[in-house]
Parts: sequence; C-alpha cells; structure tokens
Amino acid sequence: MYFENIKWEEYKIFKQKFNNFVLDKQWRETILFDSLLNKNVAKIVNETIEFFDKKPDAFSVNKYLSFIRKASIKNINKAKAEKDTILAWRLAREAYAYYGIGEVITEGSTYSEEMPKELCKIYGVDYLQKIEELDKIFPSSLTNFKGNASDINIDNMTVTKYLMLKKWQDNQNIYHNNKLYPVFSKCRDKFVKFFLTKFPESKINAREMLALTLIEQNGIINVDTIAEFIDVGINELPSIIGGKNYGLAMLRSKDIMIPQTYILPINNKLHKEKLSLLPSDMKFAVRSSANCEDSKNNSFAGLFLSVIGIKKEDILDSIKKVKESCNCSRVKSYISKFGLKHPNMSVVIQEFIDADISGVWLGKSKKTGILEWVNGGGEKLVSGKVTPISEEFELNQKVDGIKFKGKLVGDILKKHQKTLGAICDFEWCIKDDKFYMLQYRPVTKIIAKESKNVKSQIVGTPASKGIVEGNVCFLEDSNEINLFKKGSILLTYYTDPDWVDAMIEAKAIVTAEGGFLCHTAIIARELGLPCVTGIGEDNLLELAKYDRILVNGNNGGVDIVKK
Repeated sequence: MYFENIKWEEYKIFKQKFNNFVLDKQWRETILFDSLLNKNVAKIVNETIEFFDKKPDAFSVNKYLSFIRKASIKNINKAKAEKDTILAWRLAREAYAYYGIGEVITEGSTYSEEMPKELCKIYGVDYLQKIEELDKIFPSSLTNFKGNASDINIDNMTVTKYLMLKKWQDNQNIYHNNKLYPVFSKCRDKFVKFFLTKFPESKINAREMLALTLIEQNGIINVDTIAEFIDVGINELPSIIGGKNYGLAMLRSKDIMIPQTYILPINNKLHKEKLSLLPSDMKFAVRSSANCEDSKNNSFAGLFLSVIGIKKEDILDSIKKVKESCNCSRVKSYISKFGLKHPNMSVVIQEFIDADISGVWLGKSKKTGILEWVNGGGEKLVSGKVTPISEEFELNQKVDGIKFKGKLVGDILKKHQKTLGAICDFEWCIKDDKFYMLQYRPVTKIIAKESKNVKSQIVGTPASKGIVEGNVCFLEDSNEINLFKKGSILLTYYTDPDWVDAMIEAKAIVTAEGGFLCHTAIIARELGLPCVTGIGEDNLLELAKYDRILVNGNNGGVDIVKK
C-alpha cells in the first residue's frame, strides 16, 4: 500500500505546499486523501504545484489541463471495465481526483484567484463592466446568450487567461455530468454494497469505507498513516484499530510526542515477514487496543493483557497472548455488567520506554485536572500498588509541582487538552530529558475531588463519589476472590484487573494504596461504586478488625460503625 511509505513529517511538508496552492477546503481534504492512497495522484499533485510555481502562461496552462483530463479519462475507462469492486472504486477515485485538480486550477487555487487583481490592473475598478462585455462576446457554452462585438481589447494575455479558464469551467461541467460521474457513482455504490455485507450497521461514507477496508487488509501499520487519515477527515477508525491506537494517532496528528508506534488492525494476523518494518535494536511493549477500549463510556482499564520490555523475536507470541486476553473471565464479567458486545482486538506495538518518572492526568475541565506521578515505571502507578504524589490544578491556582524543562507538567498537559479540544485522561512519562505521551482517551467520568476538612476517623483519597454503610470483607490478595461476599465493602491493599469479578459485586471499595487515577478508582467510577484509596496499610489492617464501616467517596473519609 502506498500510504505505508509516507511518514508524518513528509506528509506535513506535502500538505503545506498543497494548501498554499489550493484554496478550496473541500478539494483540499479529498485530494489529500487520494494522494495518501495513490502514488500517481501524489505525483501529479507535486507536478502541478511545481508547474504553477514557474508562473506559466495561459497557453501552457491550457495544455496542462488537457493532460490532466486525459489522465482522468484513462482511469474512468479502466474503472468502468474493472471487475474487482475495490480496485474499480480506487480507479474511479483516481479519475475523480484528476478532475478535482482541474477544478482547483480553474476555480479554487492561487492561480485562479489572481484573476480579479489582474483584470483590475488592466481595466481599473470598473473591470466587472468590461468582463460583462467580454462574456457577451464569448458566452458560456452552457447558455444560449449571444452578444455583439465591442471595443474591448481581447489581444491581452490576462484576457486570454480569463477566457481559457472560463472555457475549462464549462468543459469540466460537461465532462463531470456526461462521462465521469455516472461511472464514479456506479463504482461507489457497488463498493458500498460490498462493504455493507461485512458491516451492515455502518453509517460512514464511501471514502471512510475505503480507508477502513485498506487498513484492514494491511498487516502492520505505522501510526503515522493513521495520523494522516485523521488529518484528512477519516474519523471512524476505532472500529478497525481500537480506542488506544486511535488515541495515540490523535496525539501524533497534533504533533504531540509519543514513542515509536505500530498498529496491527483488528482481524489481522501478523506474519513473521511483516516484522521487517520494526527496528531490530529496540525493546517493545505489546498492548491491547480493543474496539471497545478507551471509549467515552467504558475504559476497560487494565482488563486486557500488556507485555512490556520484549525483544523483536518475541512479538508474535506476545501478540497472541494479548489477543487471547479478550476471552479472560474479568473481561467477560465487565462486558456482562455493562451489557457490551464481545470485543475485537487490535494491537499496539510500541517502543518500550523504561521511564525515569511516570504519571497520569485526569482532566476535570479543559483548564483543570488532577496529576499523579511516581518515580520509575508506570505499571505500579496505574495498578494502584503504590500511593502516588498528587497535584491538583484548579482555575487561576499557582501550583508548585513536578516540572519538565522549567514548565509544570500539569500546565503541559492542560495545553495538550486544549490542542485536542477535549477533557482528557492521559498517561505520560519522562525518560532521558524527553517527555512522552503514552496514552490518550476521553475522560469516562468527570468527578470532583474533595478532601478538605474531613473529620472522619480515617482519611484517604476520594476516588469515586457516594456514601454507603456496609459489612466489611477483607481480602489479602486476588487468590481469595472466591471468598468475597456479594454486597460487602471490599477492603484490600490494592486492586488490579484480576479483582474485577469481586469489584462488580461490591457495595464500595477501600484500598491501602493507590490514588485518584489508579485502576481501582477508574473501575469504581465506571461501576458507580463509592471508593476511597490510599488510606495506608496500618489503617487498612485496623479497619479489617471491624464488622461494619461507613465509606464516604465524596471526601475520602472512612468511619467505623460496628466492631
């Protein structure tokens, strides 16, 4: 596939040159999309930009437009004869892209938009009156208007340019309606019908359908490709690459630094020969990116397997393990609880960053949020195995906190939220004086963190709102989950994904370790369970002596009710 060969930085340069020439926004997006799919389109786009950089005269432009038209006719004839549905649609799109380049040249480019200024130089501010006379002498071929000769001077290169563009606008209209569009629409409709046999509930347009089809057919894809598709308006990608991959591609499309990332689409097997795309001298993290994961409503936080710090030769085995985690009991319990469909798995193959500092961020609004971080890798942070350092960013509040190159990390992440135009859930890290974003997803539950002036016997982090009283069920580790009593308050050191079966049955959750953004907190918020984290081991063991407690997830307080 041609799009595999275009890197993000190269695409940006190409796009900038193209946008400097093309003023019509609709054609910008359409032709850029076809340039990603088709090297012939990309080649002609580059040639067109170079051609007009040389300030050609009207006669040369007329010849160039004829050349573009021939390319369009050649491909629409091929599309008409092609039996393969996907190839026919691609050929029809190529033909339409060449027609679009012609449209841009005649109306919608810096070349055509210079026309009024050039005419004004010749005829002055009343140039429109002269153009009316000119139009009567040389009426549009699409009308029956006739005019008489006047004293207007037509032996002028600007007038020649005007008449040439006018002739081609008529010509374009006739070609589009009589030859191009009938074949184009037939190929499109046939392709849409083919696509809907596989995805009958799809509501996307034919362009997005083609992008998803080609991605699905591909093996491993560089995240740059997905970033480029996002940039040209292809937004239905999570259905084929999953939420986590889509979030990473969104970051890349906004020029936010992420580790080197590769994507294995859903329903696609990675064969050994495809691994040649991956660097040989790098350690990798293989992570899940299910089509249901990291959505606005359900995070599936930590439920699927991740394999980190592996070598290239272990990737195939790791992919198999990650995909198989779709069928584990904790995932089945989660999807049953929320009434979700069984997930399909895409995979993230990412450069493994052995971080010096790791953190998470949960936005409360576009300008506020909560930051938590630890020294070292992020696994112990998101799992809740440790209680992190926490910082809260409120409006107009000056915070003393962790910095990167003199800037508060929280301010950096607020800026990323602004760039993305969303309230965000981020994972990030710092390694060797570089700041990496590891994950982005929309916040699943926006919640206020309140823990000031709490008068309870024990106080931790208010991780999920609600106040409940209930019986205590203290478990030391996940091997004891079968002992959990449904409807009890789960009391333990920390939870990881293996605890989901018990969490779903709990009335509330209290843990010794963890913060506002750990696995326990995220799942508790999605389940709507009151939750307090980070009360400390001594307090945990003290609570375990009692039968009944009151948990206040609003302010982080825990009180003993009955011994």
